[in-house]
Amino acid sequence: MAPRKKQQVQKPTIKNDQVQKLTKEKKELEQKLKEALKQVADIQQENEQRRIELLGTYREMRREFDNRTRQIVQSIESVNKSLKNAEGRAQKTEKQRQILMRTKLEQEQRIAFLNDCLHEKKTHKMVEAERRKTEMSRKQMLKAQKELREIQEGKEGVSKPWRQCEICGEDYTERALHMPRVLDCGHTLCQTCIKRLAGDEGVHCPFDREVTIIQKSRINTLPKNFAVLHM
Repeated sequence: MAPRKKQQVQKPTIKNDQVQKLTKEKKELEQKLKEALKQVADIQQENEQRRIELLGTYREMRREFDNRTRQIVQSIESVNKSLKNAEGRAQKTEKQRQILMRTKLEQEQRIAFLNDCLHEKKTHKMVEAERRKTEMSRKQMLKAQKELREIQEGKEGVSKPWRQCEICGEDYTERALHMPRVLDCGHTLCQTCIKRLAGDEGVHCPFDREVTIIQKSRINTLPKNFAVLHM
């Protein structure tokens, strides 16, 4: 069997005009690539400038914001301080108002007291005048009763029995020794006889044996029997 012959592959041949065309296209592509790279660089540079501008604007706005915030904080602190001062003044004013109210009340009470004193003085003067008038009438009445009693006793020649102490027989007088004193039981004796009858337990009435509890040193505090003196 006879061997096969190898077929030779023929390489394509490129003509000069095609080479020139490809070279031209390559140059055009390279030119476009350069232009694109330049545009990219310009865009990057523009973006960088824009970024720098934006960063500057941000920093400026940040400074303005910080300044504004600081001013607001200072304003708030100033307002709080003013409120505290106003509150302090209000408290001080309230204290002053309370002091004025107390002073006013004290003045009103003082005026009322002075009016009462003035009214009391007038009343006291009226009462005192009436008392003096009554005392004068009483003295005149006692004087008339005494004169009448002396006239009656002068006519009859003896003293009335109710004007004499039933123990010692002495006439009752307004002097301390024979002042008529009333015991708790209602009987009347002169002060001297009551002192004689007084013991540790008190005074035993000689008529009904009722005890009047009183110290011997306080006999003069027993009630006086004015009816006996003025009859």
